[in-house]
Amino acid sequence: MLTVTIKEGEPLFIGDDIVVYFEPAPSRRQAKISVDAPKDVEVLREKLKNSGRKQ
Repeated sequence: MLTVTIKEGEPLFIGDDIVVYFEPAPSRRQAKISVDAPKDVEVLREKLKNSGRKQ
C-alpha cells in the first residue's frame, strides 16, 4: 500500500494510463477524487463493488 501526502490538485499517476486528482470537498471529512482512466479499466467505489452494482 502506498500512503502519500499530496497537494490540492496535484495528480497521482498509476502506471501510464491512470491519473488520480484530489480536490477539497465542502466537508473536512470528505475529499473529491477525480480518476482519468481508460474505458477498459473498471473504477468503482467500495460500496458499489461490494453490492455488485456498477456506478
